[in-house]
Amino acid sequence: MISPVKILLATGLIAAFVIVSCAQSRLIAITIDDAPHNGPVGSLKEMSEMTKKFTDTLKSQKIPAVVFVNEGQLYYSADEVEEKIAILRAWAGSGIELGNHTFGHVGLKDTPLEQYEDDFIRGEVVSRMIAKETGTPLRYFRHPFLQMGPTREIEDRFETFLQKRGYTPVPITLTTEDWMFLFAYRKANSSAEKQKISDDYVRFAEADVAYREKAAERMFGRPISHILLVHANEVTADNLSRLIEMYRSRGYTFITVEEALKDPAYAKPDKYTPTSDWLRGWSISKGMEIDPPQPPDYIRAASKTP
Repeated sequence: MISPVKILLATGLIAAFVIVSCAQSRLIAITIDDAPHNGPVGSLKEMSEMTKKFTDTLKSQKIPAVVFVNEGQLYYSADEVEEKIAILRAWAGSGIELGNHTFGHVGLKDTPLEQYEDDFIRGEVVSRMIAKETGTPLRYFRHPFLQMGPTREIEDRFETFLQKRGYTPVPITLTTEDWMFLFAYRKANSSAEKQKISDDYVRFAEADVAYREKAAERMFGRPISHILLVHANEVTADNLSRLIEMYRSRGYTFITVEEALKDPAYAKPDKYTPTSDWLRGWSISKGMEIDPPQPPDYIRAASKTP
């Protein structure tokens, strides 16, 4: 017969193990920028297929996400407006929250605040209609180009504006730089070339998370809840399952943006830096240089506008 003391000791060890495991667990939230489509725009058919790959993968794997919308894209072609609105409905209909990414993807660095706020308001019209239809909240904002206000005062004024409209800004801590890979991916002339780009893409995403994990632990002394930035494009849609598998292989559990933002790491750094790349902002505030990896040279070359 096992003594009560041994049972208590064993129970205590198990409880301690669970507490330590939970404290050290790796957590990640997915955010997707530039819906209905990031980068060079293809046909409506391509856009719809790309969206379905995202929504099917996230839904089948029961992973929450927020997709940030540039509503200006809806009006590039007058005869495609309803079809593009249907694409946004497909995102929301699959349980993915819509977020505001401004109407025209304008940066706050060089845009007067009143003009920026006007663009924000224009960028929520259709999304708010869809959110009401689906009974989902419209509560998150992502700064285009990750550009916060050029001064703390301007950013504070804008965030007061956001709060009055019921929004929370969402920074990032991880990226895949998929917008760069997209240029090469769309120019690929064969399935073998696309496969190489896909392999390099997933390999880069893992290098980025490996680097930023260590950087975060240096800054905060522990793992933090990460927020991943990807874009609504084909290279991520085609490789989303591989990305998810990679993050899970590194011990990550997928959580909501709401859960991620509860991490104290998302408190504002003391020293203001106009970027919503939160690790970069914190590194400057703490006087700790970071130098995340870059995509391969051929990818960076392909993404440069002639």
